[in-house]
Amino acid sequence: MASPYFEFEQDFVGSLRCIPMVVRHRLDTCGIKLKLEHWNRFTQAERQALVEWPCDTPEAIEHYRLRLQQLITERSGAPAKALEICPIPPWQNLAEIPSQVMENFKLIRYLCPYHNGLP
Repeated sequence: MASPYFEFEQDFVGSLRCIPMVVRHRLDTCGIKLKLEHWNRFTQAERQALVEWPCDTPEAIEHYRLRLQQLITERSGAPAKALEICPIPPWQNLAEIPSQVMENFKLIRYLCPYHNGLP
């Protein structure tokens, strides 16, 4: 099974002292503002569970959100802030490159004229 972590996260995934990108993506998906302060109150097993819990169907997303809010409330005494969930996030629209990504790409091309033959 492939690792759910990015290569740049390898120095902290053993302790999960930082919120990994896989969890950050799930937070966007379920609309929860998880602060590092909340994350630091979780046990190692709870952090690992947040990496492993499914969050890929409407039912799983709702379950993830409810379980996470329950965990945050148990550890901190209050639920986390709920965020608006974008129904079609930019990273799911395969027909269009997000404008911010395109602007950054143009800037890189401008700043680095030797861009390995990129258009």
